[in-house]
Amino acid sequence: KVSDLEVVAASMEVLGKIFPTTCPNAPTGYSITRWGTDIFSMGSYSFMPRGRTEKDIYALSQPLDSKIFFAGEATAADCPSSVHGAYITGRRAACQLFAALGGRRK
Repeated sequence: KVSDLEVVAASMEVLGKIFPTTCPNAPTGYSITRWGTDIFSMGSYSFMPRGRTEKDIYALSQPLDSKIFFAGEATAADCPSSVHGAYITGRRAACQLFAALGGRRK
């Protein structure tokens, strides 16, 4: 099992490579979930709380500086809280990354 500190260190190393001049040395805080090993949840998915709209989902799905791309069922306005929502948004994020790297989608 990888410790929380090891996860944070590895994450900061990757972010430092993506944002070499603007990445802080350490986060101000962090929370690491281990849904797959939690005997009470054995996984998790998002839900639409009262007052949340598709605009919120759209905002969550937007890339940051064309360097960080978001995917997952919580970013799927048409099919949230589903495996196919996670799959579709993963493909979307891959296409966004490809385009940001100068590629073309056929």
